[in-house]
Amino acid sequence: MVMGATLGSSKRYRVRSHLFEELLHIVRARTAAKDWRHIEITSLICVSLRRLLLRGFGIPDKRGIAEARIVMTVEEARLDEAPLSVPWVAVGEGII
Repeated sequence: MVMGATLGSSKRYRVRSHLFEELLHIVRARTAAKDWRHIEITSLICVSLRRLLLRGFGIPDKRGIAEARIVMTVEEARLDEAPLSVPWVAVGEGII
């Protein structure tokens, strides 16, 4: 754990790490299968009174896994947006 990190930041780190591992697994599988569709995974977590929306995008590459791209974003979820009903959801495949 990083020095000075709070329990909340530790939870966020674990969730980000899980999201990254999930994306990497899917990108590897798609690269092996020569499936070049993009991937998006969305997760909503609650830490204290804050809701954070994590999004991960995976972009396989025909040149191999070393050239694939994974982009992750974290933003505070707005209270006027409807919450996600499923914690880990693959959506928007092929759209980036």
